[in-house]
Amino acid sequence: MNVRPEGRFRDQGPRDNRQPHLDNRNESDRRAAPRPARAFAPRPEPENPAEVVCGQHAVEALLQTQPSRIQRLLLERGAGEPKLYTLQKMAEEAGIPCQQLMPRELGIRSGGRRHQGVVAVCNVREFVEWEELRETLLDKVSAGEKPIVVVGAAIEDPRNLGAIARSAVGMGVCALILPRKGGCGLTPIVEETSAGALAHLPVSRPGDLESVLQDLAESGFMVVGLDARGEDIRTIEFTGPIVLVAGGEDRGIPPHLRRPCQRLIRLPMDSRLQSYNASVAAALALYEISRNRQ
Repeated sequence: MNVRPEGRFRDQGPRDNRQPHLDNRNESDRRAAPRPARAFAPRPEPENPAEVVCGQHAVEALLQTQPSRIQRLLLERGAGEPKLYTLQKMAEEAGIPCQQLMPRELGIRSGGRRHQGVVAVCNVREFVEWEELRETLLDKVSAGEKPIVVVGAAIEDPRNLGAIARSAVGMGVCALILPRKGGCGLTPIVEETSAGALAHLPVSRPGDLESVLQDLAESGFMVVGLDARGEDIRTIEFTGPIVLVAGGEDRGIPPHLRRPCQRLIRLPMDSRLQSYNASVAAALALYEISRNRQ
């Protein structure tokens, strides 16, 4: 009987006569080497749990009782449930933006909570109705006061919006107006960044902000917009009621909100700098307006 030598293995077939791999690194070196980068789609961020309401019944109750608290409605795409169509119709009738999301993305936005196909992204408190705020502002003008109003046009960063609210209160601003679409709402981060100032500032979110600016201009307010190509702010007298329109971080003031501006103003700035942070620009402009009135 033939016995195989110990430590030898039976021939498994023809040998591989290919040349060995040119990479002479040992196993540990190869494992430590960086691997080629792989492209992944960005993972959607969950909403802040303090600002979302999940579930069909909860969202329906919110739409019926506090629709002005809802910033936008997120609905599951392709769910085919009649109740979701009803909720979307209620939201649209209230002027609330609606967005269709795939089930996985909606689950992430809800923070893993049971959502039944719908999530309402809410503001930390209700907005003041524009008609109510308008009446208050016009009463101030009739009484000989010179109110200042700030419009946050397309401010997307909640920390910028919170800082603007804080500066506004410090400079005696009477109200903050935000667009219904295309900007940040009153999220918990905005409230946190404002350090309590938001509680002292009426905030409104009218449906047609362009018409609101035109209305304020016709009612005796000077509507001015911050723009790098505008007039030097130091050359303008701010004697009466003022509306200051501050643009977003990247695109500035949207064209439809630039049109109602009676004047565009710029801040002094060293040529080595392209622009100020949105909240810094608003604070500097408010300070100059306040100083100019003394």
